[in-house]
Amino acid sequence: MVKGVGEPRRGAATGRVAASYRAVAGIGAVALVGALLTGAPAAAAAPVGTLNPATSTASAGESSDSEAAAKRLADRIRATLGSRAGQVSVVVHDRKSGTTVTHNGSLRVETASIVKVMILVAVIDHRRANGSGLTSSDRALARKMIRVSDNAAASTLLGRAGGKPALDRLAKRLGMKHTATSWSWGLTRTSAADQVRLVDAILDGKALPRDSDRDYVLGLMGDVVEEQAWGVGSVPASASAQVKNGWLPRGSTGWRINSIGHVSGSGRDYTMAMLSTRGRSMGSGVATLDRVSEVVFAGVTALGSEQGGTATNASAPMHATALADGEQPSAIPAGAPAWFDRPGTAFRPYPTR
Repeated sequence: MVKGVGEPRRGAATGRVAASYRAVAGIGAVALVGALLTGAPAAAAAPVGTLNPATSTASAGESSDSEAAAKRLADRIRATLGSRAGQVSVVVHDRKSGTTVTHNGSLRVETASIVKVMILVAVIDHRRANGSGLTSSDRALARKMIRVSDNAAASTLLGRAGGKPALDRLAKRLGMKHTATSWSWGLTRTSAADQVRLVDAILDGKALPRDSDRDYVLGLMGDVVEEQAWGVGSVPASASAQVKNGWLPRGSTGWRINSIGHVSGSGRDYTMAMLSTRGRSMGSGVATLDRVSEVVFAGVTALGSEQGGTATNASAPMHATALADGEQPSAIPAGAPAWFDRPGTAFRPYPTR
């Protein structure tokens, strides 16, 4: 059974990580970290997504009630984002009703570590095409890559899958028309709609036809370390979530804070992606996505599922954490939490096979 990541966290882990984040943020190292991550001066950051005036839309089935509920949820998302409405893109697909709610769908953002889900699917594709499955080494690396967001593991696995062309082929096969790979996997640019398409394709067997492969990927996404289970994973204990998050400082253009995944249980079954740009800090970006996740969890049951009714606020405890960046530089800042220190340099160029 896939583990629910929304259950109450052990002990005082959230407080410890929040304190560590404040220590990291206090050294004023965001610009330096961004430069170290990309191998270029912070000022040379790639252009951010076009910040058009944010719009919220909803597509529903035949029910006018569902359409009205979808519009209410889109409006609530926009209101929750407030002044950041133009810097955050949200897409929610309610798998029960077929309704899709979109906020600011035109935004394109660097993936950071959410692309690791694509990398895992690509390496499984490669192994199956050659008549085998994942090796024990592949599995050990995949566990590191998804559960603790290990970058060296991601680079190694992508090399085994065939590098950048493997991601290009996967994006084309799944119809991810707004996803463009980069010389560095973490700088792949994407849309929230494409990321929802990816997660839906995993769930539906389109990305991975074998049930065992699908369950393996979802199992890892349902077992990420607690410090990285925010965003889509910020759900009550009564629900389960499979999630992968990404976070990246980009110098003067701020933080990219992204979250993708699937939520089920408590009458819910939805996929969701949240992409954000120009965040002033890691902590504020995570808090923003957590608030949106809470709004969606509360409102999605009114989109035409069996429960129906109007959106109500979920009362169970939510998981919200302010975190230091997991896309680590070569030098670990003082006060960083234990999980911050992972082998390898973030966003290395694609390795040769």
